[in-house]
Amino acid sequence: MTGIATNMTFDQAGAARLGPVPALGERLAEPEQMAEGALFLASDAASFVNGALVPVDGGWSAA
Repeated sequence: MTGIATNMTFDQAGAARLGPVPALGERLAEPEQMAEGALFLASDAASFVNGALVPVDGGWSAA
């Protein structure tokens, strides 16, 4: 099972609380960008990916 953390997606209230974060390019992800990570994991291109955590967080975890 793979989970998608939705706390990195854009909403006006969350963005206002967070304020600008240079590591994120001063923006949060659009839901479609999160979906692209899930679609990759479900695709044939990821057929050899096994037991990996793939952060789709715009660099937040690396900052």
